[in-house]
Amino acid sequence: MDLLVAEAETDRQLATVDRVESAMDRLAAVQDRVSTLAAPLVTGIDPETGALTAGEGLWVLAQLLALPDVPELEAALVDLAPLLARGSGSHGLSAATDDLRGSLTHRDLLVRWTATQFLVVLVARPPEEEFPAPAAQALAGLQPLQFVRHGPGASLEAYLDAVVGPGPSTDAR
Repeated sequence: MDLLVAEAETDRQLATVDRVESAMDRLAAVQDRVSTLAAPLVTGIDPETGALTAGEGLWVLAQLLALPDVPELEAALVDLAPLLARGSGSHGLSAATDDLRGSLTHRDLLVRWTATQFLVVLVARPPEEEFPAPAAQALAGLQPLQFVRHGPGASLEAYLDAVVGPGPSTDAR
């Protein structure tokens, strides 16, 4: 009989320990939730410029390249630093990217690459049209301005190498 009492007491003590550990886990879970709610919301949008972040932009570009019927894509890496150097203090990076975005269509991608460099991806342009006239005006004087037309079967890595690497406009084939 003493053995059964001892086992019951041990079971009761183990159950108490389990309840205490469970309460501590609940407290840690509540603290995790509070810290998650207090953390800034992470989106794929750069808060300073409104452009896509590099990670989100590359994900969207990879999805476009993976489509069975890949749309015609042209991309350029542009640096807004010369525009910012020429402009007045009122024409900051945010205003410059707003101007650039205003010249693009809703299908096009604007991705913040570095502090002042942006990857511009034009989607579904007619072959005879290199880029729209408003984009030409907005991008005038920004160097380097190299548009790389997407070729069939190009991987994201090959396409990006062709866009961000030095050299003249090329096909990513």
